[in-house]
Amino acid sequence: LWRTVIALDTNILVYAHQREAAAGDQGPEPHLYPATPTPEPEGGSTVVFRDLPEAITCGDNPEDVMAMAHDVLELAVAERMDRGEEVPAASAAQPGDILVRLRPSLAAKAALHNAHRNPPPSSPGSGSMRMA
Repeated sequence: LWRTVIALDTNILVYAHQREAAAGDQGPEPHLYPATPTPEPEGGSTVVFRDLPEAITCGDNPEDVMAMAHDVLELAVAERMDRGEEVPAASAAQPGDILVRLRPSLAAKAALHNAHRNPPPSSPGSGSMRMA
């Protein structure tokens, strides 16, 4: 996949164009979450994250929308970890989506949290020894 993006600040990118490319695509970045902004009739926009449906916010202008999207994403991820729930990986962006990146420290915490929730299966002969 090739992506053309416009950097709005260090944490947020706007998805502008996407097309199929040669094989070997690695898919979406795991901590760059797509969100769908919807203009409101009275002005501003509402933003919804499809991977974290509880993360909904709004803003009066594009800068406000981006800042609020970043805040609600981080709050939703932190809340899922507090409740002991899995933090989903980001899905692929669709045309019109905005992309919001988690802070590296929160992304690392989420990865560690998910690893503790879903440890890899142990192979025979590994693990702790039992004393008879």
